[in-house]
Amino acid sequence: GAETSTLDPEGEVIFQGPPVDDSLLELVSRWRGPQLQVPPEYSAIHVNGTRASDRVRRGEVIEMEPRSIVVHDLDILAWNPPVLRVRIHCSKGTYVRSIARDWGRASGFGAHVTRLRRTAVGPFRLPDSPAEFHDAAWTFRTLGIPVLTAGGRNLEAVRHGRYAGDWVEGLEAQSADRAGIQDDEGKLVALVERRLNRWNYLFVDQGAPE
Repeated sequence: GAETSTLDPEGEVIFQGPPVDDSLLELVSRWRGPQLQVPPEYSAIHVNGTRASDRVRRGEVIEMEPRSIVVHDLDILAWNPPVLRVRIHCSKGTYVRSIARDWGRASGFGAHVTRLRRTAVGPFRLPDSPAEFHDAAWTFRTLGIPVLTAGGRNLEAVRHGRYAGDWVEGLEAQSADRAGIQDDEGKLVALVERRLNRWNYLFVDQGAPE
């Protein structure tokens, strides 16, 4: 029933529409599939090297370029006028606030997002109750980050933040930029990252003191 400057409750109302009715739902199919979408002016997208939101707050008038997105699916979960609750499966770069804006304009009622909950990103999903917890090995495997095993002197070197030849050679062979190092029992003992052709420790578990 209203469009705001930020397309969420924090902005000022810039359009107040007529009383909302069920005709809003007749447009649901319009927002499914490939489409060009204009991002919100209040966003982190850079325009000429500066965030769009910062430029708008300075009083500048900017023009956001449309972007190609895909809304794979959009399901109506609840309709209690004037509040519409939907589930959206969309591509990277999609702004739900823009969907609300465009839907509101097409219907003539005006609309903005009052609540947004991200339920999945890539392979990661919000768990059902009770909460699920995954160990480091599952996380690294899901993200495609290699995990190598260091034992004996190599493990001792890793725990002291020194390079150990075997795992360095293993990482070079896999052309990896990040990796986990585990001990013989599968416990993660270090995280490493390649920067400027040099491996650096992001984390080292030095183990229990002797």
